[in-house]
Amino acid sequence: VTTFYTEISTPATGIVEPFPFGQLALGNVQIPGTLTPPNTVFSWLLLAPVGQTVRIQLIIPQMKSEYFEVWVGCPYDWVEVRDGGEVTSPLLGRYCTPLRNHSITSSSNKMLLRFRSDSSFDSHFLVKYEFYAKEEVTTQYCQQSCPNLSPDKTCQEGDGASYRGTWLLTMSGRRCQRWDSQTPHTHIRTHQRYPSAGLQEDYCRNPDGEAAVWCYTSDPNERWDYCPVPKCLTELVDAGQEVQDMAAGECYIGRGESYRGKTALTWSGHHCQEWSSQTPYAHSYTPDKYPRADLTHNYCRNPNSGSDVRPWCYTTSAKERWNYCAIPKCLNDTSTVPSEEPCLEGKGASYRGMKNTTASGRLCQRWDSQSPHTHSRTPEAYPSSGLQENYCRNPDDSDSVWCYTTDSDKRWEYCNVPRC
Repeated sequence: VTTFYTEISTPATGIVEPFPFGQLALGNVQIPGTLTPPNTVFSWLLLAPVGQTVRIQLIIPQMKSEYFEVWVGCPYDWVEVRDGGEVTSPLLGRYCTPLRNHSITSSSNKMLLRFRSDSSFDSHFLVKYEFYAKEEVTTQYCQQSCPNLSPDKTCQEGDGASYRGTWLLTMSGRRCQRWDSQTPHTHIRTHQRYPSAGLQEDYCRNPDGEAAVWCYTSDPNERWDYCPVPKCLTELVDAGQEVQDMAAGECYIGRGESYRGKTALTWSGHHCQEWSSQTPYAHSYTPDKYPRADLTHNYCRNPNSGSDVRPWCYTTSAKERWNYCAIPKCLNDTSTVPSEEPCLEGKGASYRGMKNTTASGRLCQRWDSQSPHTHSRTPEAYPSSGLQENYCRNPDDSDSVWCYTTDSDKRWEYCNVPRC
């Protein structure tokens, strides 16, 4: 295992983002997202002046691979935070789940961050740190009325239109684009058009009546996203707990077909839709069609373990039809490890997985829809091709599975499904 060590004592506030998502360099040349070096331990010592403390806000975005599994205990990739400058200092937390706005404060002027990667997958995380005098830590962050939150958290009231905090990261961990910039995304949400919206720097704001604060991102492949600033007067819900502390009853074994817990939240932070409801998404996974799957309320389940690798649900978000749920896999799972998400045999005519995004990341159009693209590949015209929902398929002997996209400027694309 390779190790790297970095000491940070200036500036007094900053960002630790060793493996950033794709951004733009001079001349609008895209820099690919930095790949995570395998089998490596990175350490960062955050060293504040004597008499001050270190406060961090930690973002771990959702892994993009359907094959990634979070196990109880974080035995693979993890981010570790220690209260002091040594690897033997008290452990404040070890994390491997998609955390949102997780705030941690040291008791002294030292905090040690450690990141460990294994030999698979490409992990990302981001830490915003600040050095503060001890008396400032308890008063700096709750300028608004946040009675149900600890003093070191800011919050947004209602839809966040009045939020004037300094959070500058999205739910996916991407840095925000400056409001006075038109790169990488051109837009009309400028200070001149919205003078009372507080469009300063690259801070999360809500100038136009969205559901919560948001920003344009610095990633040219992701135009905008909401920010993980908690709501005032409500219980703070983090999508993903510190999994080493989770009760064994809230983990799953195998592919999760036997999971009967009450988790109803996806790794991306969206609440689950009721299985008996067809709103906001119409679907065929109903309690009457799958009576043995215990499709109760909106609890995460896996009614189709032949295709799906872990518990999931449809979401209540307009931005995401479905996703896997924020439930780790049991560390003592002794079941036979099943094959992963179905792979492509030949050209993929028999593929019946639930992949519904293209190789470029575009969301697939439903096969029974004629919008935004009209077409003849319908379930009625190809009844044996498995044209369900908006899943990638190959009904017409193309080179691989594909789909029409929901992008009106891109009619169709192939999907990135591994071959057997």
